[in-house]
Amino acid sequence: MRSPVTFRREKLYAVLCLLLIVGFLVCTNQRYIFWDETERKIVDVLPKDPSQIPPIYHPTFVSAAESYLGNDDMVVGVLKDAEAKAYPVMVLERHEVVDDVIGGVPVVVSYCPLTGSPVVFERQENVVYGVSGKLLKNNLVLYDNRTESLWSQIMMRAVRGNLKGTAFKILPSHLMKWGAWVRLFPSTKLLALPSTLRQPQYFQMNYAEYRESPAPGIFPLENINGTFPFKQYVLGVQTEGGSKAYSFDVLERETILHDLIGNERVVLTFYGGSGQAFKNAGHVFQFLSDAYMKDETGNIWNVVTGELANGTERLEALVYLPVYWFAWYDFHPDTEIYISNRERPQDLKYPERHNLVSVGRPSFEMLQMWGGESSEQ
Repeated sequence: MRSPVTFRREKLYAVLCLLLIVGFLVCTNQRYIFWDETERKIVDVLPKDPSQIPPIYHPTFVSAAESYLGNDDMVVGVLKDAEAKAYPVMVLERHEVVDDVIGGVPVVVSYCPLTGSPVVFERQENVVYGVSGKLLKNNLVLYDNRTESLWSQIMMRAVRGNLKGTAFKILPSHLMKWGAWVRLFPSTKLLALPSTLRQPQYFQMNYAEYRESPAPGIFPLENINGTFPFKQYVLGVQTEGGSKAYSFDVLERETILHDLIGNERVVLTFYGGSGQAFKNAGHVFQFLSDAYMKDETGNIWNVVTGELANGTERLEALVYLPVYWFAWYDFHPDTEIYISNRERPQDLKYPERHNLVSVGRPSFEMLQMWGGESSEQ
């Protein structure tokens, strides 16, 4: 039988061992056991601000007359206080994050080529955002230089660090063909080709093979739905009443679409490859021509900005996101799905079973496509 002294000594040893283990975890920064479910899904792929994907911290611009784009090349267009700027997708694929100022407001223009999603948001002055080298559900994770917090692009909020739970202040943006954008905003500024990489690299179709592949992402999906092809673009819309996905095929065909999300009346528009979503106070809109629609009283509105032609009123933009279907559903498994009256169930495209998941670790080739080389850290 153990003596009381021996028992106390063993108890003290057990406590000391526990303290050593906790101290080791803290000292080695292995905080996995303290992370929530979302934080545990963040995957390390590359170092922070990797040389393969260098953020643009000091962008320069050229005029529309100096454009190096074709009319069908896609840009992320942003309009703020009468200043219009366009960021080519071919450049964003290589950099993913641009810290800029539009209309006097510091902003971040982000684009994730794996999920096809652009998100633009305001930032504080003297705070810049970069590429963390991490992914969350195949999607870009940013970091800020002030707190080193990690931010999920599609979730539109900080998911780890001191600012965890803080939401982006979103600015409406438009994933649009360059020809359509410059027709609307002829005085737009166009992001100049950076000198960070060799110029021919920007004109290579770096993600063409990935876009054409039916497989979703480079890491396995948590939530899967085969209503649309995985890389079909949808416009994901969020309101206080819930979220809903609209395929670009439907939006392009309808041009103007009235709907309800929860109890919220909304109107969706499509122009030049870009979908938009606005709150609707009861108007009934009809497509007029080009980028314009008219309401029930004959007033004319811009379908992209939601602005009345005389400039006296503007529809309130909802939070919306053009994104690949697989990514929207993986982040929003409770989303509603808009199916038009013209689409019968047999018309919907269901992928074959073998396309439903990415299996195991991503291939070296896929990691090269994402960032140039594999990280085995």
